[in-house]
Amino acid sequence: FSRGEAAAAASGGAVPNLWIMKPVGMSRGRGIELVHDLSRVTYSSNVVIQRYITNPLLLDGYKFDLRLYVLVTSFSPLEAFVYKEGFARRATVKYSSDPGSLGNRFIHLTNTAVQQYSPNLTSVYSEEAGAKCGLSTLQYKLSQMGIDYRALWAQILDTILKTLVCAEDSIEHAPACFEVFGFDVLIDSNLKPWILEVNASPSMDVDHDLDRAVKGAMIRDTVRLVQPLPFDRVALASILDRRLGGGPPVPVLSRAQQLQADLNAVLKGALPRRYGEPPAYLGEYEQIAPSPNYTKYCKLKRV
Repeated sequence: FSRGEAAAAASGGAVPNLWIMKPVGMSRGRGIELVHDLSRVTYSSNVVIQRYITNPLLLDGYKFDLRLYVLVTSFSPLEAFVYKEGFARRATVKYSSDPGSLGNRFIHLTNTAVQQYSPNLTSVYSEEAGAKCGLSTLQYKLSQMGIDYRALWAQILDTILKTLVCAEDSIEHAPACFEVFGFDVLIDSNLKPWILEVNASPSMDVDHDLDRAVKGAMIRDTVRLVQPLPFDRVALASILDRRLGGGPPVPVLSRAQQLQADLNAVLKGALPRRYGEPPAYLGEYEQIAPSPNYTKYCKLKRV
């Protein structure tokens, strides 16, 4: 429950029986419905159902959420970074929780792919009446509302970290891999962040200069942070040929010694960054794990 719902329940008031139903495996707002009756729930296909947050923080009366980019370079143990720039995605019809508004996707769904068809929209990227803006613009708008953006951002980072800690035991350690996730975050009227969903392989489509500025910079910073090592393709081909039995025999070494020798030949003696070693470059990324909070949450998880 949100604080508002908990207060209503504690005082004997009615808690809104409102849920959002999302088909599994679909994106861009397709197939999403708000339901307040069990008869509307779909059982013939896989869906995710979440309690709908009825008290979202509003911008000029409109609902909005955030699309944030989170780079994970290691699971178990976790190493993760959050990009400081992203998008605020806004509805184009003023918010209402009235039951008669439940079918209006332009009120309740903030997906840009949905809002671009709103009759109220003049431009997706309009600063005043658009459906999408950068976090720097959002920060200004929230400051005009008297909201401490730095404190809110700290809460968002903490919520993202807790989400990753909950999931990391289910994901195998893969030191040669990384992933950028798209986190969708909603802020309620009590300034509490809620994770709506986490997207693997978030869209990198570029439809506007804002997309180009945010996504282009994020991709460049990602590559520079991960810092993939150059490698000798000829040496790699020769080693693979030998390991598959087609190459000339080599002096007998232990498996560990041979692996080390092969890696040195392919990477020309260069070493990848170790877990926990600070990256040489962060750009606009902010590290959330490893961190004191990550250590604290891991201890809580083991209790």
